[in-house]
Amino acid sequence: MKKFLSVVLSIVLIAGCFSACVSGKSVKEEEKKPEYELAFVCDYAYAEDKNNAFAGYEALCRAVINGEDSARLNTDLIDSVRNLFFTSFPLNALVEDVSVKEDGSGVAIKYKNEKEAHLKAVADFTAKIKEITTACASDNKNIYAINVYHYITSNIKESKDMTVTCYDTVMKGEGTSFSYGQLLAYLLMLGGIEASFITALDASDTGWGLCQVKLMDKYFYLDPMTEYFDNGGTVLRYFGMTDSDLKKEGLKEPTHTTKKACEDTSDLYFDILRICKSYEIQGTDLLVTTTEGEVVKIAL
Repeated sequence: MKKFLSVVLSIVLIAGCFSACVSGKSVKEEEKKPEYELAFVCDYAYAEDKNNAFAGYEALCRAVINGEDSARLNTDLIDSVRNLFFTSFPLNALVEDVSVKEDGSGVAIKYKNEKEAHLKAVADFTAKIKEITTACASDNKNIYAINVYHYITSNIKESKDMTVTCYDTVMKGEGTSFSYGQLLAYLLMLGGIEASFITALDASDTGWGLCQVKLMDKYFYLDPMTEYFDNGGTVLRYFGMTDSDLKKEGLKEPTHTTKKACEDTSDLYFDILRICKSYEIQGTDLLVTTTEGEVVKIAL
């Protein structure tokens, strides 16, 4: 009898161990995927800074996301780090100051809000960016670019406040040509597309914000705010513009925020969009109905 009980207990123990192993495996397999995280991207006008200081830029961005009061980085590269941070990371709007620590080990970060409010602001911004990029997602970068452009132009609400930042535009849903141009460039970069926020002058020498993008190894201009003013953001007349198109629009002297002139933008690949009446995407083709009633196919 004792021998029989010993055998039964052994079987129970082995079964229990096996069950625990299976259960553990199941839990591991069912672990939640990591939460959406903001990618650290760079305006391509700052390629030199990126090559020199990306690690420091990333360290600073991560510290801001976590609400930390300092970040370790090579302070010899602080100018390059600041360039990247204040041009390519919208959450810089939550930061009051970034200063080199006395011991030279990194930077001290001063925020505009208390930590709890700061972390909520970061979480809310991240959730909104996830929502936008998910709505515009495509494995085809050219289609993603069109989706993002249309998302922005069809949701524009003009603000008269010229201090509105890219962050404010994401969270409040309103902005200027500058903040929408910055947001467009940022979203394109998140999709793995080379983009740069640029400024130009209109006929009265007033500043105007837009975006230059590299698609299919060629450069083009995208002007979301003018698209909105022209047609409510329903079509693509100001997508894929050339230098000549920019001049016809009344804009001149397009420059990066580095003060460098923009790259040559003369390719006519999207020229038919200047007379776009409507469009649709079918597969990997953009079907454009012109104001003359002609349907033109552009391969994406």
